[in-house]
Amino acid sequence: MRRYTLRDNLYSAALGIVIALVLMVLLRPVYVAEQQERKEHQQEVIAELQEVENVDVRPREPVIVEAAYTQEIALAEAKQEVVKIKGEPARLEEPEVDETEVLHLAALIHAEVGNQSEESKYLCGAVVLNRMKSPYFADTLDGVIYQKGQYECTWNGGYDRALTEYDEVSYEVALDLLTNGVPD
Repeated sequence: MRRYTLRDNLYSAALGIVIALVLMVLLRPVYVAEQQERKEHQQEVIAELQEVENVDVRPREPVIVEAAYTQEIALAEAKQEVVKIKGEPARLEEPEVDETEVLHLAALIHAEVGNQSEESKYLCGAVVLNRMKSPYFADTLDGVIYQKGQYECTWNGGYDRALTEYDEVSYEVALDLLTNGVPD
């Protein structure tokens, strides 16, 4: 039976990393092409909806339509973004902000950067919201906050204390980010 040395293990690890990088480089164009196809399909669905219902449709967030969806399901998803008002053209719903999410984001901001500038608080909150949009992180606020290894304050008790001790600036930053989104 052959014994593997540290050198053998390092070679195997390096080979694994190289293979992973090569796969990432090779699969990136496929991912980008799929995203472009989804965007084009969404625009087609919105155009068809405008023709069928003669309404002004401007979704606040893109409706992601998987390739396996039928056209009827895609139309139904696009229609969910529209509120019809009797006698007036359709208009979009105002975004509703969940008070619990505001409190949770304010607590995280306070626990992570509580004694720093308002700009730092915006940056901290923006990171959380951007992670919610990323496929590499959870898609809910609590999911991102509690994702293993992401925020020290969730395992050292700082977050739990901040749920009742957050400052007003952290709350206002959280409310602004959740209401208006992350500024460009």
